[in-house]
Amino acid sequence: MRHRRASRLVLVAWLATAVLLGSACSSDDDATPNATATTTSEPADPAGPSTTAGPGAASIAEVDFRNFTYEYPGVGPDDELSEVTVVDGEFSEGEESGDSFYFEVVDVDLADLDGDGVDEAAITNYYSTGGSGQFTDVLIYRWTGTTAEYVTDAGVGDRGDGGVDDVSVAPAGGVEGDVLVVRRNADAEGACCPTALEERTLRLRDDELIEIGEPEKWGIVRVGVDADGNPTDAPTEVKFLAGTSRADLTGDATTPVAAEFDVTAGQTLDLALDAAALSENPLVVVISGPDGEAGRIGTGVDPSISLPLRTSGTYRLQFDPVPPVAEDLGVYFDADLRIL
Repeated sequence: MRHRRASRLVLVAWLATAVLLGSACSSDDDATPNATATTTSEPADPAGPSTTAGPGAASIAEVDFRNFTYEYPGVGPDDELSEVTVVDGEFSEGEESGDSFYFEVVDVDLADLDGDGVDEAAITNYYSTGGSGQFTDVLIYRWTGTTAEYVTDAGVGDRGDGGVDDVSVAPAGGVEGDVLVVRRNADAEGACCPTALEERTLRLRDDELIEIGEPEKWGIVRVGVDADGNPTDAPTEVKFLAGTSRADLTGDATTPVAAEFDVTAGQTLDLALDAAALSENPLVVVISGPDGEAGRIGTGVDPSISLPLRTSGTYRLQFDPVPPVAEDLGVYFDADLRIL
């Protein structure tokens, strides 16, 4: 299998918590990573985690990136590479605020990013240095014949200020190989609070990631909160960014909330729910319009729908948790809405 995906919960959690609970809306100076420090963990095995695929390895697919020594860049343009060894996907050191370090492997994607017929690995990582900063990046590793070697990265982001929201791979189209699709938080109101998502398509050329085509940007709509960020029972109006008809809807999955928007007959409503992030708190989304219920999606059923709209008017998305509700979980939904 060329694509291995880990949970996005670590990314969704800090985004939604900051948005809906109003936490940590600015970066502190002490949040800047120490880009020259070398950190290693005490290995569970005396031999230590392997940085290669082991005897007889033939490809990068055999590398255990959850037990691996990584090189990674800091946030400054002149920062040198640091090193960290993860065991079971994690490394942690220190407990005091401002004097600790945590590194996690969030996702591993395998793809032929330079079209040479050999897969590279794109590793989405998350790390914090004890301050308010919560940094994410995508590291690119290439197979040398005996080991996986660091090539470059997609760039460090901090929560709402360029933090990585999602990473995927897709066929390049027209040429050999694949492309890397990196979606980031954008247009932050303080580091905690992005108001948009921006997606870029990248390809590896001469050991650098280059952008293919133009980036796509769409707004984030926080459902179930008012303009001041306070919970509300009133439906949230979906406002699309100028020139777009797409929005990312996010909200508390443990309480009923609703969103509304106007459409014209003949348009199509596409809605996709990130069901994987809701495994501990099932959710149903009911779509209704001037003629009554038009469809529904949710966990445990089809999480996406493409719905031709035959009547103009106001449409409503009702997000309802399925009882029993575990209110202390802090689970948030994420849905991709497009009006075509």
